[in-house]
Amino acid sequence: MKRMIRFGVWREIRRFRPDIVVTQEFSDTTLTVVTNRWASKTSFRHVVWTDDNPESVLSDKPVRRFLRQYVLPRIDGLIVLSKETAEHYRMRYGVKVPIGVSPIVHDEEYFKNKLTQSMEISRSYAATHGLVGKRVILFVGRLAPEKRVDRLVEAFAVLQASIPDAMLVLVGEGPERGRLQALAKSSGIIKKTIFTGRLEGESLLAWYLLGGLFVLASQFETFGAVVNEALLAGMPVVCSDRAGARVLIQDGVNGTVVNASDQIKLQSAIHAWLLRTAPLATSSLVKPRPSLMLTTFQEAVDGFVSLLQAVMQDADGTS
Repeated sequence: MKRMIRFGVWREIRRFRPDIVVTQEFSDTTLTVVTNRWASKTSFRHVVWTDDNPESVLSDKPVRRFLRQYVLPRIDGLIVLSKETAEHYRMRYGVKVPIGVSPIVHDEEYFKNKLTQSMEISRSYAATHGLVGKRVILFVGRLAPEKRVDRLVEAFAVLQASIPDAMLVLVGEGPERGRLQALAKSSGIIKKTIFTGRLEGESLLAWYLLGGLFVLASQFETFGAVVNEALLAGMPVVCSDRAGARVLIQDGVNGTVVNASDQIKLQSAIHAWLLRTAPLATSSLVKPRPSLMLTTFQEAVDGFVSLLQAVMQDADGTS
């Protein structure tokens, strides 16, 4: 894929004359802003917002590593998704400028309203697939190699014998679908596994109302917004320790963070939470469950705003 230098960004900055410019990631757009600000000696403040986690930083490819090393000394602030990542940047790169923490989370009320609008579809799904009385394990995402959905399928194949009312629902599409279907068939769980394909809007959200446990067993996941969505829908989450969204999990309270490459630990975590999960009841499909999120949308907004204020205060102090 060819990389694009967005020269129009700089033209708009010169026209608008902002106090602060926020760019996403260590991208060509960010590089354009950094380079042109230095060349023109323009006085606005520049903040980069990244969804990195420590694992993604450590696995950098050479081009991204170069961009990060070039950009970091030349910006005025950094926004990351967790305190862990902020500390990683300070220790690994010696970042001295303000770092704000603002995780990717939904507005709770907005998301709850969308769930409520999806309730009728969820009742239809429950009837069509015979899910009442079942404990539903849910995955939502692209069926791609890095998601390691095969780990979940293999764990379910072992666990379903001891929890016979469990069902596995995989929402998504991707290159791994055929292999996963073959794995489910060879493992004897194809009749207990539902492949929905790619869904959007209310058709997708309806599954969040039916899931009793959400599992993300990815090998690599910069964040994983689906974890936030599952928690908002009242589902505990078994989350890979390679996913940035693990910061939303408090072990034993709203889920478990696990080394998903360890199949025994993954199975154990899923089994423990399934035993705490009540089978789906018709009465539960009347309104959304209480949220299990421990971080609020307002806290994420406050983290973003506080960072911008700190950057402007630094600017006032050096002017």
